[in-house]
Amino acid sequence: MQPRPHSLISNQRERIQALAGEASRNARLNAVLQRELIDQRKVLMADIFGRAVSRGELERAAQYDDLWDLLPGYLLDRAILTERPPSSQTVHCLVDHGLMPALALRPG
Repeated sequence: MQPRPHSLISNQRERIQALAGEASRNARLNAVLQRELIDQRKVLMADIFGRAVSRGELERAAQYDDLWDLLPGYLLDRAILTERPPSSQTVHCLVDHGLMPALALRPG
């Protein structure tokens, strides 16, 4: 049985906190983390939202750049800063009742 994703993050809490602290002082490390973590996640999210647009579930997902950070930011905050990893039920609720409705709204 594989560990649940939030437990993997929780188990790495100290390493992630140390990396984040060092990245704020080291521009090269910050650039690597940006490229390897953040930029890759955005590519993955663009693909996921692109498929949702193709299915007619969302409109022009490329306009929702800031919302793409919402769920991962919340999950990292819960798992690392507050040491309260969210349950699977919480994640599903956030996606179904928070993120998806927000993405379905037209800007303006």
